Amino acid sequence: AGGIGGAFWAGLLINLTNPKIVIFFVTFLPQFIDAHDPHASAKLFVLGFGFIAITTLVNAAVILVAARFVAEARANPRALRLFDYAFAALMSAFAARLVWSEAK
Repeated sequence: AGGIGGAFWAGLLINLTNPKIVIFFVTFLPQFIDAHDPHASAKLFVLGFGFIAITTLVNAAVILVAARFVAEARANPRALRLFDYAFAALMSAFAARLVWSEAK
């Protein structure tokens, strides 16, 4: 309802308040910086910005591929049904393998 801008701000708010993201940055990034480094905050900023840049590119690619997939699926419902069955078969195979490995 809010358009692309509303979706962006909602996603930003969700990511900023997501404790998993905060825990990731607090636990993962500091291991690459010496605690006594006088430029530690600048280096953490660069690492954080690098993370944001990489994930933005990856997410943009995923969005573009998904948009194309949805457009093709709407044009051909039979192909979408085939995709659904193939995906269900793949997930069923994963489940069967999990059950089989747990049974041993």
